[in-house]
Amino acid sequence: MLYPENRSYLDDILSYEAVGARSVENQQHRLTASGMDIPIGMKNPTSGDLSVMLNSVVAAPGPHRFIYRGQDVTTGGNDLAHVILRGGVDKYGTTIPNYHYEDCKRLLDMYEQKNLKNPAAIIDANHSNSNKQYKEQLRIVSEVLHTRNYDSKLKKTDQRCNGRKLLGRRKTGYRRKYGIR
Repeated sequence: MLYPENRSYLDDILSYEAVGARSVENQQHRLTASGMDIPIGMKNPTSGDLSVMLNSVVAAPGPHRFIYRGQDVTTGGNDLAHVILRGGVDKYGTTIPNYHYEDCKRLLDMYEQKNLKNPAAIIDANHSNSNKQYKEQLRIVSEVLHTRNYDSKLKKTDQRCNGRKLLGRRKTGYRRKYGIR
């Protein structure tokens, strides 16, 4: 969800939405998420900070009252909000993946402290988790599946790393060649 004020034009065709890493701290995005009736993923910010992302997930299930497109709006909350782990980048530009067993375990502990109704996570196998090396994505997915099988708490249906996001590329350098960012 890049521009929350425009999403109402697409209500009838959307079945899933994600708040990006650069928008997850934005209050308007959090409030809009609370009014959706579809699952919405909250990516961790580019810094990799899990608490910021979880604050967005905590805000979504609650009812809110705010101004949306010039109208006073009241929302009932969205229990389908969840996290998307995309990795992060430190102040030196080094990528910090957050898909490993320890990261999923830490996330589960944080979820338990927040006492959320539907704790869930999607692991983004691209971005900083793979250092944008698309050939690493299958290895990352394999590790996430191993993590789920290793720890029964992570595998439970109510508390899980339940999805993987892959980004396909046909050829290395394709996007650069055609000026796609």
